[in-house]
Amino acid sequence: MQRNIGDLDWDSTCGTYMKAVDLPEGGATLTISDVAQVEVRDTKARRDDAVKSAWAITWREDGWRPLILNTTLKKVLRALCGPTIGDAIGRQITIYNDQSVALGRQTVGGVRILGAPWLDGDVQIEIQPNPRKRPERVTLRRTGPPARKAAAAGPVEPPAETIEAWAARKGFALPDVDSALAAGGKPALASIPKARHPSAIAWLEGEGKLFLAQAADARTTTTTDQTGD
Repeated sequence: MQRNIGDLDWDSTCGTYMKAVDLPEGGATLTISDVAQVEVRDTKARRDDAVKSAWAITWREDGWRPLILNTTLKKVLRALCGPTIGDAIGRQITIYNDQSVALGRQTVGGVRILGAPWLDGDVQIEIQPNPRKRPERVTLRRTGPPARKAAAAGPVEPPAETIEAWAARKGFALPDVDSALAAGGKPALASIPKARHPSAIAWLEGEGKLFLAQAADARTTTTTDQTGD
């Protein structure tokens, strides 16, 4: 997504990093391209030139400035994507201007994570940005299209009977089944896909019944001749 100057609010900033006022009403869903360590001004230090290290997200979409991650954002990303920075790379998240964010006694607004389009549904997490304060419960929203409902489950069909199970139930030896299939010009048992077993069974119980009986008789005769000596 390419952002144009004409899309920006008059209060938008022109600095190096994203501010809450840069976000459009309703927020923006962006893809995390990378997370890099940067040097930023340390506003808590007494010296104006004091700097500190911070993590900054860069985006895959064009026209969006990097976002510096504060403690709250990092903890939400950990709960949302996983414990390591690599877990977040390539993920889409939805960020917005939370105008209730306060700095001291003044409400100034701040960038917050609304959720992600890949969530199955709304998720509640608990974070504690400041150890001196109570943990906060945050609801992360599914920001993508509504999840498609699964089709209503119908009656479960029992698995089709295999030729082996059918032969065992009927009392037929598998070599007789193979001989009957060969006599009828059918594929060997070992080469018949499981999906074709029901139709093979139907043939054995119909047209192949005679071949099956002949195979069983031939095997019985051969066995008798061998034991009769």
